[in-house]
Amino acid sequence: MATSIPPTLEGCRAYVAAICKENPQIRLNIALSHAKAVQDAPAVIVGVYKHVFCVEETSCGIPQRHTFTYADLLTRRVEILPPA
Repeated sequence: MATSIPPTLEGCRAYVAAICKENPQIRLNIALSHAKAVQDAPAVIVGVYKHVFCVEETSCGIPQRHTFTYADLLTRRVEILPPA
């Protein structure tokens, strides 16, 4: 899995779609100001759409779904890591 994020929103969507098709099991870093940060959490990409993608993570023991925009990847608020 490539670690460099493409510099465009369309490139980010293709990047996430390729990861989802190859192996949707990922690790996730989330740095959001309104929510508790999540570091190195196992997650699964559950949907790739035109403007957003959805992941499900269980870092607190309960499955939680998060929806992110591709801009979140560009601004590094969300980081997708290869599975452990």
